[in-house]
This record gives sequence, C-alpha cells and structure tokens, in this order.
Amino acid sequence: MNTIVLATTGNSPVTGNLYAALAAGYAAIAAQAELLDAINVFPVADGDTGANLRASLAPLADYAGDKTALAAALMRSACGNSGNIAAAFFSEFAQAAGTDLALRAATGAVQARRAVAEPKAGTMLDVFAAVAELLQNNSLDAACCPALLASLAAKVRCGPALLPELRAAGVADAGAVAMYIFFTGFFRHLTGDTSDESPLSAIFPGLLAVADNYAPAPASGFCIDVLMETSGGQPAPEALAGLGDSLVIVPEAAAKTLKLHVHSDNPAALRARLDEMGRIISWSDSPLAGGDDARGHGASFPNARPIRVITDAAGSLSRELAAQENITLLDSLIIMGGKAYPESAIVPAELYRRMRAGEKISTAQAARAAREEMLAELCQGDGHALYLAVGSAYTGNYLAAADWQKTNPLGAALTVIDSGAASGRLALIALFTARYAARGPAPGKNLENIARYVEGCGQSCREFLFIDTVTFLAAGGRISKAGEFFGNFFGLKPIISPTPTGVRKLGVVRSRDGQLAFLKARLAEAKEPGQALVLLQYTDNKDWLAETLPPVIRSLLPDAEIHILPLSLTTGAHVGPGSWSAAVGYEPPH
Repeated sequence: MNTIVLATTGNSPVTGNLYAALAAGYAAIAAQAELLDAINVFPVADGDTGANLRASLAPLADYAGDKTALAAALMRSACGNSGNIAAAFFSEFAQAAGTDLALRAATGAVQARRAVAEPKAGTMLDVFAAVAELLQNNSLDAACCPALLASLAAKVRCGPALLPELRAAGVADAGAVAMYIFFTGFFRHLTGDTSDESPLSAIFPGLLAVADNYAPAPASGFCIDVLMETSGGQPAPEALAGLGDSLVIVPEAAAKTLKLHVHSDNPAALRARLDEMGRIISWSDSPLAGGDDARGHGASFPNARPIRVITDAAGSLSRELAAQENITLLDSLIIMGGKAYPESAIVPAELYRRMRAGEKISTAQAARAAREEMLAELCQGDGHALYLAVGSAYTGNYLAAADWQKTNPLGAALTVIDSGAASGRLALIALFTARYAARGPAPGKNLENIARYVEGCGQSCREFLFIDTVTFLAAGGRISKAGEFFGNFFGLKPIISPTPTGVRKLGVVRSRDGQLAFLKARLAEAKEPGQALVLLQYTDNKDWLAETLPPVIRSLLPDAEIHILPLSLTTGAHVGPGSWSAAVGYEPPH
C-alpha cells in the first residue's frame, strides 16, 4: 500500500492512501450502477451508463502501484461513451503522487475534453473540470470535504439547463451524477470525512427519475469500441472525422495505441476504414436499443411485463442481450488478488491475462443477504418474478431462493425453478423462457405452463464446452495434479457439458481441428425441426471464434439465430483462457 501526503494550497496536508480512495470511489459508483442506467438519456437513451462505468473503471478497484499498467488496463476495459471519457480522465488522475493531485486532475480534465469529438456542457466533463478547480483552490481535509462535494453537486444540477435532452427527460446527466458519486467515495475516504451523508434523492431532488411523458428519439445502429495500434502515431483529426456519432478518441500515452468509441450504422464499413489506419487489436459492437439490426425478440414488448425473468450471471448471457430480452441477471463473485468482485464488474481480458500469468482465480456466490435484498426489490410492484436458478448440482442458489420465497411476505410474487443448467445452456433456457413469457397470458394462468416450458427447454438445449488445457482445472482443484500432468503431456483437450447432475465429460481430442470435427458431428446428430438458437462463447479468443465458428454453424444449421458472447466468467475462471463453447437449443413445443 502506498501512503502519500497530499498538500494543496491550503494549510492542512492530508495523509491518506490514494489507491484505497480510488477503490472506494469505484465501489460507490458500482453500487449505484442500476440508478445510473435508469437515468441514462444522453447522448442516446440506451440505459447502460452504470454498467459501462462499472466495467470500465474496474481496474481502480484492485491497483497495487504500477501506474503504467493501470493506465493500460483502463484503456483496455473502457467501454461505451461514458466509460471511455472516464478512462481518459482517470488514466491521468490515478498517476498522482500526492502533491500533484490538482495538476493531475487538471491534465485529466483536459484529456477527457479533447477525447470527445463534440464536448457538451452539463456532462461529466464539467465535473472533471470542477474537481481540478476545487483541488487547486481548497484545502483537502475532513472539514472541507462536505463543502467541496456540495460544489460538485451544484455543478451536476446545472445539467438540465444546459442540455435539451436532459431537460426533456427531467433528469441530471447520468455520467455527471456518476462522477459525483465516485468523488464522494473518493474524497470521504481520502480525507477521513465521517460526517453524515445525505441520500442522492435529497442532493438531486426531482432529477433522478425520467419523466413519465419522456419519449426518447429512437436509437439505431451499433455501439462500437475499438483498440487499435497506430504505428505511425495518432491519425490526424480529419482522418477520424465522419466515423460516426458519439465519437470518443483516447490515445495511449506513448501514442502507439488508440481507443475509439463510436456509434455507427455500418460496422463493416467502419472496420474497413480503421484497418487502413492501423492494426485492430480488439473490437466489440452491440446494437443500440431499438436499432433495426437488433435481433432480440423482446425489444418490442413493454417494459412493465406481467412476468419478469431472472437468472444468474453464471449463465453465459451478456448484459446487453439480457437487457434486450428483459432478463435480470444476478451476479456471482470472482475472487482475484484476495478480493471479491461482482462478475459483471470484471474485464474478461484482464481475468484471462492474470490466469495466463499464473494467478489463482476462484469464484463464490454473492452474499445471501445481498441476493435476498435483490429478490425483494424485484418482487415489489405489479407482476410476477420468475427466477431460473443455476442447477443445484453447481450452487446453493436455488435452495436459498426457495427458502426466501417461502418465508418472506414478498415471496408470493416469486416463482423459483431449478434450471438444472449452467453456462451457455442456462442462457439458452433463459432466452427461450423470456420470449415465451413475453407473449403469454396473465401470470395466474401462465405460471404452470411456463414451468413445463422450462422443463422442455432443458431437454432441447445442450452445450459443448471445449477446454484448451487442463492446467486451469487443476489449479482450481477440479482435477488432480497427476491428471493435469498426463492431460498436458499428451496434449489432450477435454470436452465437457453441464447437465442437471453436474459436469459430464463428452470426450477428449488433441487439437482445435479435433474440437471442430467433434462439434460438427454432434450438431449433425442433434439436429431437430425448427430454427436453432446458437450461442458461441469465447474466453480470450473472440477473433478466432468469430471468424471460424459461424461458417461451421451455417453449414449445418443455415437458418440458425447465432449470438457471439463471452463465456460466463464463473465458467471461464474454472476452464481457463483458450477455452470456448457452443450452446445449441430448439424451442420446445407449447
């Protein structure tokens, strides 16, 4: 731990731990992610500011002192408009050594503003500038902290007067509120301020709920994040003009890599254009809410549905696809460096990098109290909640939720089903069930039908999980050291599948070609009438999987609905990098 002395222009230097304060700020923002999603209306109303910031700033939660590595990790993990802008600021701000905190804040604020192609007043950019000014002109101590935070809150409250989109929705900017939340946790920890903290609803009265009559402009196209290598330095601004909307450009300090965030109607054309500028290291895209290219069947259904489907994030279902299908995900925990993080807050690339470096990674279930609090929240209001729990062979989630359902007064609004599944097979069951529930009749008439439907899904959905090396299974205690030695010595690559009674070994092969041959044979055997739903799941091998597997699937299942998704990190933490999976299901008769 690095203890530092912060000296500002005031008379009271403060001794504190900068990195612990950054972690405290991150924890504060992660806890309010759902609120931030709910008030996200600018630059597009796609409801992901909280989720993006929780993922983008996750490196701040576990930082041990390598400032260069932290800046690189922030760039790799940044996603979405807000996440990339925040990364531009924090990659500089987190470099502070104590006495230069104000200078680092000012430089970070400038970097964040320069990163945005069309900076707007009323957003998080104003909060960054205000932090720099306040640090320059105020003492940083416990006595001063409440006044400093009050100044930041006043800056956030100005947002609706500055942005028509915020004014129309009746909310403060989600990114600006997020930064107020972050700096509340950061400064209170750094200064040791223990004064009473007012609730956000009192700090931002009337600005934390979207107006009932608000009708956002329909969003179309794709949200795209790209990390690319530019050997010739950063491209000229005119070369980047016209790439799309909501453009954010974050150069790496050495000017060898560049992070781009943009909204585009034509990802293929954008990729071709960027290929001319440098080498693309990583690429991710997801449909903006309501986009014409979005494949989700749930997009046209009203938000207040009679039955709300809940499942565990241990199923390989991305946050974006879950939101599109109106499915709520409950986090499991990933244990890294002796600390527990929600699965959705972990950057997959960082997890697999650390595993390849030999770090031991493990998993755990969220605390029972936290899980029950989430269920209580989901069971309030109209309608009914349906929880598809990870199979009892894998966790105690089903029994814990069933006990709560029987003993809590809100339990009448909850149905708990043991899915008998995990990983991609659970994701398939959740997708089919959510779509079926969305078009079904009233809850009282439909729950029994849905329970039968879930059982049918379990019979028609299967998953083939291809493990690259048994090393990581051995590290997690899933096989013996002798098994690891012989598995690696002979180059064997196990193929497994999650079943209601636990993980079943399907076979072993020696190469990726063998894996593909196995998959083709099993898909041909398991083919059923109707359209197949296929989830192709990657660890740290997305580019290979996205290029190789869709043609294989199309050759056997030409009409299949295909989604390319990250493998559940709960699964990935056990099977390790290099692994991949294909889950295939057919909608059961109903």
